[in-house]
Amino acid sequence: QSAWGIFSNKQKMGNCMGKVTVYNPEGRLSGLGAVVQVQEAPESSWVDVGSVEKTNQRLLPEVSANLSKIVRHDSKLTNLIYKKPCTASAVMSRHLHRDDSSRMTIYGPDKAVDGNESTCFAGGFDGKQHCWIACNLGERCVVTKWRLKIQRAKMVAIQHKVDGVWVGNQSKVSKDSWCEGEVFLVGTEFRVLMVGEVEDTAENYNLLNCGMEIYGWEMLGYHIPPITYIHKEPSIAFISYNWTHQNLACRLAHHLEETLGIRIWQDVGQLTGGDDLIAEIYKGIANVSVVIQCLSVPYSKSVNCGKEVFFCTKLGIPVITVLVDPEFVFPPTNWMRGPLSTHTPVDLSTNEKYYSPNGISKVIKLVAGVLKNRELNEFAHPLSDVDGITSSRFPQEVYVNIDDIKRRAKASLPEIVLSTGPVPLPSPVHRNFALHRPCWSSGCFYSSPNEWITLATHCVTNGTEGSRWSGARDANGACWIAVDLGCDVDVDKIRINFEGAYALQWHVERLVPETSKSVNGVLEGTWEEVGNFRGSPGWVDTPALSFKTRQVKIVCDRPYFSGGGFSCWDIEVYGSASAKPLYEYFVTSTAANLSMDNYPIVKILDDVQAAMKKKCYVHSDGPVLGNYYPRGPEEDYDFAIKNCEAVLMLLNSESASSEIVKVDIEAALKYKKPILALRLKGSVPLSWPPPEPISSVFLDKLYIDFSEPAQFGNSLGLLLDALNGKSKS
Repeated sequence: QSAWGIFSNKQKMGNCMGKVTVYNPEGRLSGLGAVVQVQEAPESSWVDVGSVEKTNQRLLPEVSANLSKIVRHDSKLTNLIYKKPCTASAVMSRHLHRDDSSRMTIYGPDKAVDGNESTCFAGGFDGKQHCWIACNLGERCVVTKWRLKIQRAKMVAIQHKVDGVWVGNQSKVSKDSWCEGEVFLVGTEFRVLMVGEVEDTAENYNLLNCGMEIYGWEMLGYHIPPITYIHKEPSIAFISYNWTHQNLACRLAHHLEETLGIRIWQDVGQLTGGDDLIAEIYKGIANVSVVIQCLSVPYSKSVNCGKEVFFCTKLGIPVITVLVDPEFVFPPTNWMRGPLSTHTPVDLSTNEKYYSPNGISKVIKLVAGVLKNRELNEFAHPLSDVDGITSSRFPQEVYVNIDDIKRRAKASLPEIVLSTGPVPLPSPVHRNFALHRPCWSSGCFYSSPNEWITLATHCVTNGTEGSRWSGARDANGACWIAVDLGCDVDVDKIRINFEGAYALQWHVERLVPETSKSVNGVLEGTWEEVGNFRGSPGWVDTPALSFKTRQVKIVCDRPYFSGGGFSCWDIEVYGSASAKPLYEYFVTSTAANLSMDNYPIVKILDDVQAAMKKKCYVHSDGPVLGNYYPRGPEEDYDFAIKNCEAVLMLLNSESASSEIVKVDIEAALKYKKPILALRLKGSVPLSWPPPEPISSVFLDKLYIDFSEPAQFGNSLGLLLDALNGKSKS
């Protein structure tokens, strides 16, 4: 039972106000909407917190005094980033040589916000092949409109940072002209990320390393003071909406937080990759005191929105309905008509209605009334449940087994870490720990498409001298490459095989183990310099070293060519470790299936790693592409498949009969690992189940179809569901 269900439900207990005592062994009070458990306890553990009425009154400010905080988003706006300091992925112009040191002065990120359309920021790619420009305003702002004058990029995303994660929607852009769009973003940091292709496809010297050119960037909005939350955790109001009307939902959440000092549960910033979506939504609704339901035509047709209606009805949470779509007819004509039959919605479907006295101000007063006194009326009350919750009353795709969802909601989510390791070994092993390990860098400069795609992520740790990393400088002018060793290693020597463009002077940095932490699946922490060295063409060995780290960074201090970076064929990091890195997913693939010709599949697996915040070990019969894909060494193969969570098999008509697939299936069966089949395009369609000798393994299993690019979006969703344990077939 919730605290409201026990003490303040006027429908069940009448209009009563009495004293409340709370069992409070930890010396702190839970907030509104929290679960109160009845326990036997010593008398001294019970704390008198006064009457319900007085306690709740202290939780919320006077609403009428704070309605003046509401600012019309279409009122006079200012360009918040005009001549503000900006950062960028890298600077690389089509009109200058890559080693020309004047590029920062002529094409730096400040040129995008200087108000002069004759100058531009020329964006280069960073070590993760991202091209972006960002601005940190240092104080909270609301952005309601963006404008860009951009060239080269076919599509960009306008983003803001929420709890350390960049989020935002994609927007198409037009070449050689201003483009704009309406948003509602609240935060301190904003950026433009290039997500489409570069329009230039010529394969000459410079174009492969250049991204977008921005001649003007404006973020229009207004400054807001920091919020002092009266009620901090958890959120006590939930906004249910369809993403078609995300901007309005964000605006509504912002105005509620500003005026009432409460936290709002909204999927933006609340959900991350790997979350059980429906279970998280259930937890969000179950732990709040009121739900604001944003009705629209897309909302009435959405399965997930329908599940939110189901949860509200089942839990008896007070609901305030608002209209956000002028095309929506209330009451709806589909199954939602029953649950909503007793409600009168508040109309927010146009700007004029939103800011009218019967618009957002009315919604805020209704929310405050529910939170302070559980004030229920025709606008705010639980959804109708006169017939009880039955599967026949709701569409099959909407109905949820509550016992199952409760179990999933209570399941503890694992901490996001770079890997689940390390795993102790019988005795320390001395070897090259950089072999086949992932790399990232300040930027990549290549002269052919093959180098651009294949050599960006582990080209200097693949054990061959036929591939290289050619370094570009980042937006701060630094040129470096780093290697993740997978576990803490006692490093005693580093070897670098320099190309002709070598570093005259370079130094090594380590990630201090005591300061390292996982941030969105990536290790971050303090970097410490451990030695300075001179370079020359060919192999260069450091003197004896002695330090412990998981990540090593090689930094170019003085390049052989003035103003440039440096280039190398190989990097080796030798040392000893009593552990091996773990990988959550074991991927079986022929080299052809993860080659340049099949680049979209590589990106799909990259998306899986990014969404799930987990790492893949690729077992292949040859070199493969991809980001963070270690391949081998062979002695790690059995260890990796034994300790993984699942085996992903990339199958088509050619690879299904390959020796590597047979070997990995035998190992997966030996260690009782779940196998997921991803069907790829081949010379002929792959029959299902596949031919012998692997046919018997897949007789009772379905495959996830990645044979056609048009299906990739839906198939990726199915794959993530399967990895989350929501699909057993």
